[in-house]
Amino acid sequence: MLTRLFKNWINTLLAMAALFPMTVGYSWAGHPDEHSVGHSAEWGVGGAVLPAQAKIHGYSLAKAAGKVAAFNVTDHSGTPPELPFQMLYTTATNAFDVGEREFFYVPVWQSDDSYPTVGNYPDVSDRSAVLGYLNSQDEFGLVESTIIVDGREYSLGTDYVAAVKLKEPLTDFLPPATVGGQQYLTVAAFLSPMRKGAHTVEIRGLATGAAIEPWSQVLHDALGIDPFTEMRFSITYTVNVH
Repeated sequence: MLTRLFKNWINTLLAMAALFPMTVGYSWAGHPDEHSVGHSAEWGVGGAVLPAQAKIHGYSLAKAAGKVAAFNVTDHSGTPPELPFQMLYTTATNAFDVGEREFFYVPVWQSDDSYPTVGNYPDVSDRSAVLGYLNSQDEFGLVESTIIVDGREYSLGTDYVAAVKLKEPLTDFLPPATVGGQQYLTVAAFLSPMRKGAHTVEIRGLATGAAIEPWSQVLHDALGIDPFTEMRFSITYTVNVH
């Protein structure tokens, strides 16, 4: 469960605690409004979040999740998987150079069932169990999952949750002799190609479930960080289109 996103978040805990309040009018259920995905007039806008059912070069959100899971639970110092689109992920600069016709894959939340897990990790083959786990304030308690592209804000609903079983156990950030998990879930989206020039893509999240604090206590015992009751983050990428 010590994914790269959470590892990065833990390392910048104090700074992120003051960043960005919850989106006004945000609906995790994904009901369309003028700022939500599903507003079809924006699908043709460069960098727009595509419908959750979209496939890019044969990749669904679930196929992309399975392809990138092993990389995304590392510190991103290695080589990312080969993909027919650009994934946005944390780097030393958070900057990416791409061509005009490049699509984007943007994970916002990601977790797996490697020790330690937040609460009672679900069977990822059971869709209702996955969504129940994410939504429940007794468990993960996901409140916000947002992508902001050049100031346009998209709130990702439950259709953007992809949960997959992996062929090989995950290995990163695990205590010695611990067998890694093989279940991985993410909230992510594909973006349409952007026009030439410099663009910003921000991801923002908030989870407030009751299972977070006990999980943080495990991290406290292992890493010495102060316990916390919520997970809040904001990460900004720069995309230069040539």
